[in-house]
Amino acid sequence: MLVDYHKGKEHRTGYIHRSRIVHLKDMTAFKQIIVNDTLLKLELNDMQITIKSGTFVKAGRKISYNTPADASPFFAAIDGKMPWGTDGALPRTEYKSIQLKIGNNILTFPKSGYNDLFEIGSFHRTLAYLDKTTGKIYIEAGNSDGAGSYVVAWIINNAKIEWREEFIPF
Repeated sequence: MLVDYHKGKEHRTGYIHRSRIVHLKDMTAFKQIIVNDTLLKLELNDMQITIKSGTFVKAGRKISYNTPADASPFFAAIDGKMPWGTDGALPRTEYKSIQLKIGNNILTFPKSGYNDLFEIGSFHRTLAYLDKTTGKIYIEAGNSDGAGSYVVAWIINNAKIEWREEFIPF
């Protein structure tokens, strides 16, 4: 199977044998306990994931613009990072916090782990899974302003964020 992936900042393409692929749908899913416009709580056994979103706050952010010679200016970066989920307009929503609680241990995601992800969609499209064979937790979210659709996935291993991957799903 042909796969695209990142290694550091480098984009790579390669092949993987189908016997090495484990689909998220085949893992143990967390249950959605609370789902509304700004709060999502997922639970599985003694684990709880809490994700909060809210209105994008421009104050204190460094916003960079590009101005093509024959077009209107559009913003290119927020806090030095390419913004996911927008299609040239300032975002309306952003993540406020992401937290994983396992027993009495709490992992609070650093803002750098989500501060370039915007236009948080319906939390109904945010799911989490446990791979019982490895103990890894996968959080997957689909977000968009309509044209700026993206999917982000976080991989948590031993109560640490091991990897974050984002991609355009079409």
